[in-house]
Amino acid sequence: MKNVIEIMLSSQDYQQTNEALKAVYDKFKQLSINEVASVMGIKNYSKYASLCTGFKTCKGMPVHCKAAYYYNEILKTLNLTGKYEPIGSGDKIRYFYVNKPNRYNINVIGFKYDWPVEFNEIVTPNYDKIFTKLIYKPIERFYNCVKWKCYLPNQAVKCDLFSLLAE
Repeated sequence: MKNVIEIMLSSQDYQQTNEALKAVYDKFKQLSINEVASVMGIKNYSKYASLCTGFKTCKGMPVHCKAAYYYNEILKTLNLTGKYEPIGSGDKIRYFYVNKPNRYNINVIGFKYDWPVEFNEIVTPNYDKIFTKLIYKPIERFYNCVKWKCYLPNQAVKCDLFSLLAE
């Protein structure tokens, strides 16, 4: 992200900045789950978990609590609670968005220390959504400040007509 903003400020070149953003996106998609996951502390887990049933979460549940809850539910479903420690209040977790559809129709999952290899068959990271939240949205604000149109690198844009007209 820092590299894209530095190129934007130093070159003031729209195309060069877009190329840098695309390069960051390509590199991001190669990162491991540990490198793209967000880290968050869990508070009030019991309060929210007690309102959930199976893989149906309660309304208003924070995304990181949902991620922890889904992790715990999958551990129970796969009988892995003896192998991996469940998440509870006060724990720090890593969480990330996952592709749908998946076996449990979940959109996010967390983990405590190590990613359970058994989960690889169930969920895959949604790199596009993670990239959008962590990298694209902050960079988009910089683009907006200089009145440039920001495109997600995974969107096929061959030619930006607005940039042609602005020249």
